[in-house]
Amino acid sequence: MSSSQGSDESLYDQDHNISHFPVSPSSPMAKASHFTLQDSLPNSLANEIKSLLSEYSSMLLRASPVPADASFSTAVDVRTKENTEVRISVSSRGWTVEKISYEDHVLRDQHKDIVGSTYEVPEAVLALISPAFAIDWQNKLIERLEMLSR
Repeated sequence: MSSSQGSDESLYDQDHNISHFPVSPSSPMAKASHFTLQDSLPNSLANEIKSLLSEYSSMLLRASPVPADASFSTAVDVRTKENTEVRISVSSRGWTVEKISYEDHVLRDQHKDIVGSTYEVPEAVLALISPAFAIDWQNKLIERLEMLSR
């Protein structure tokens, strides 16, 4: 890389995560000082929680954000139609099962090692722990596909 472009190392923090994007001086973003991924991450995570609550609350008995010290929440408590209580949190790594409590002993035995597991999307977690959610979600997808084919 030429010296006029700078060093790739300046893009990364001490944990080798991308810490900021290079911005061209002619870009409108050049006027925004110190724009970093970390600045937008809390809002993005909070939006993920809001999206989960608005999109899937009808497929669950209860879903509510976990109160946090910050002005946003990165976790949600869910009660499935099988009365399974689960707390999942979202981070830049994905959706992680923080804790789970089953009333159904068969489901509890099937998923005893799920706590601490991380999934790319919340649907994967919810479909895994809740057969009713899996069915509702599949039906919703089919409904949307049928609407597109009209």
